Amino acid sequence: MSNSFCFDIVLPRDEICNQHEARDKIWAIVDAGQRLVLFGRRNTGKTSIVKSDIMERFATKHERGLVVFVDLMDTASEADFCVRLQRAFAVAISKSSSSRSIVNKVSQFMKQLKLSINIDQVTGLPSVDLGIGSEQTPIAFERTLGLIAEIHQDHQALLIFDEFQDISFVKSLPAKIRSALQLLPGDLPVLVLGSKKQLLSQMFADPRAPFASWGRHLELPPISAEDYHEYIHTKFKSFGLSMSLDLTKFLLNEMQQIPEAINIVCDKMTKMQTTKSPIDKNLIVQVIHLAVEERSSLFRERLHRFTEKEIQFLRQIALDQPVAKPFAKIFVSATRLSVGGLQSMVSRLENEAMIYRLEEGYVVNDPLLQRFLARGL
Repeated sequence: MSNSFCFDIVLPRDEICNQHEARDKIWAIVDAGQRLVLFGRRNTGKTSIVKSDIMERFATKHERGLVVFVDLMDTASEADFCVRLQRAFAVAISKSSSSRSIVNKVSQFMKQLKLSINIDQVTGLPSVDLGIGSEQTPIAFERTLGLIAEIHQDHQALLIFDEFQDISFVKSLPAKIRSALQLLPGDLPVLVLGSKKQLLSQMFADPRAPFASWGRHLELPPISAEDYHEYIHTKFKSFGLSMSLDLTKFLLNEMQQIPEAINIVCDKMTKMQTTKSPIDKNLIVQVIHLAVEERSSLFRERLHRFTEKEIQFLRQIALDQPVAKPFAKIFVSATRLSVGGLQSMVSRLENEAMIYRLEEGYVVNDPLLQRFLARGL
């Protein structure tokens, strides 16, 4: 573990604060060759856990295996999905210790991708140039999945889709993907990650949806204050700093227990606290304010995509969160919309990952953006 606080990256395995129980649950399901939907708010560590822990465990157990990781954020069309899967498949082959035999098995497919495959003279392993041209007609994703299934028979494969809920914006694509996944071997593990609860609910909980009753479901739990306190203490120690458990709880509450935001604030505290002494509440408040200031131009740019009424609604959520009743009179008055109009607005803001529904009510998804909205633009 490094001394610095990590953010804006996929965290290495030893930088993931606890979540050992969740990690073991995920691995047990993957190791059993089952399907899993892993969901939770953005920046809570889902991708880091999967890439740095689960994928490493799989590679250790299956040295000749194939791990295909597909990022589906903002998938625009079926053709876009096909190309993303093709690229992920090519990357997986290039990283596999069995890449030579796999390339031989799918050589015709690789030629159709127009990829350049070169053998490293030192390692003897292929390196894959992902030269998929814009003029190329994407290969049907069903065929790519079929090849992954063939490779699984000899080498074991793991298939992972990140931000899976974004395929719901492409008409009829979820049903096609569900049909294709049903044809995969029963022991080929498929791991689906998602951060937009409303869309995931529509896809997996609605009995009329294509993915109804598909796989097991697991929500990534928040990290306890005690565990995070130990993690922060270990980092601060190298800077000669310390912070009480009560102030750790205060920081976690202010940052809504989102690891990314917590690490941003803690990193800034290590740079601002010039004397080796305990952190106090005033410094935490000051640093949060500065972190928001640094991102204010980015937040303004992000908000340009939304209408004045949507921004007003977001500001009201930021001021009152958690909001159990977003269709109450105060919101109707602030936006001058009907209840039906508000429902459409809430749906769009959830789909855009601007707000998130907790058991207690709706909150602004990014705690630093929430502070920016609450103080006024």
